[in-house]
Amino acid sequence: MYSFGRQLAALPRSRYGPWAVIAAGETETATAFARHIAANGINVVLAAHGGRADAYTLAVTSGVSVRTASPDVFTGELAAATDDIDVGLLVCITDEDSGSSRFGEPVLNRMRTLYLTHRFGHRIADRGRGGLIMVRSLATQRISHHTQPRSADSMFTAGIRDDLDKQGVEVALLDDYVPHRPAMDADDLALMALARLGRRRHRHCTHERDRADLRTARDAN
Repeated sequence: MYSFGRQLAALPRSRYGPWAVIAAGETETATAFARHIAANGINVVLAAHGGRADAYTLAVTSGVSVRTASPDVFTGELAAATDDIDVGLLVCITDEDSGSSRFGEPVLNRMRTLYLTHRFGHRIADRGRGGLIMVRSLATQRISHHTQPRSADSMFTAGIRDDLDKQGVEVALLDDYVPHRPAMDADDLALMALARLGRRRHRHCTHERDRADLRTARDAN
């Protein structure tokens, strides 16, 4: 299995803290993100199945504050858990194609993503620093490892990214190329996603948006 190792992502608490929200229908990927984020001293709101047990472990091992909420973001629990805190990072994990979860329903999944990115994206934009990650869960990565992501879903998340980008919010969007990577575990997936924050261009990967910027620069000259 391909692995990035067991290193932890480095996240400046002054930029992405003091609180991060991790919203997911499944637990494995959410827990991996929480471990990396908490290791940087950033408090965590965990909205995922089994979150309470993971919250206790995080609080003990990392010494951060941890709150939990229902993975169903429409119940009001997540809103109540985050109204009084300063959120600098949102991790929105979608479980598309998972089948057994209500969040596997494409329309509801998009509604959930739109709700989360609107609610926290504007808060992060207003504070002038922070970031947002949109990534498909590890379970979805395994299912779709040999398939292309749905064009409608990619266009949907890309539209959200572009809107937040105009507001100055750092956005890491991974649904465009992660399925083509070798098999990985949840820890690797979290590390890859967190490493993309704040990095517009990558040494080994140039995306279509970057190529468009290069063409614009050449035309201007």
